[in-house]
Amino acid sequence: MVVWLLGCAVGAREELAAIHGPRLERLLEKLVDSPVRGFAYEAVGAVDEEMLEEGRWIIERASERWKIPVKMMTGQREDEGWAERAANQVAGLLA
Repeated sequence: MVVWLLGCAVGAREELAAIHGPRLERLLEKLVDSPVRGFAYEAVGAVDEEMLEEGRWIIERASERWKIPVKMMTGQREDEGWAERAANQVAGLLA
């Protein structure tokens, strides 16, 4: 199980674009030949919406291509009950 909680990451624009783009894609390609069987992606946050949209697209495409179970975590961290909902989504992938 991989939980990619980088929707609120901070850094240079190029770095953020990489972790929600090419680096994310390369990681998913490597997961195919690993024992990892689930991926949770924080699909909202302070990161630029276009970057998050690219990340969601990469995740959805990987799920379709390699049948990797995924969850898109869409709640804001500031929302009440976020941690519990996030934990439940991760647990759902492990079930």
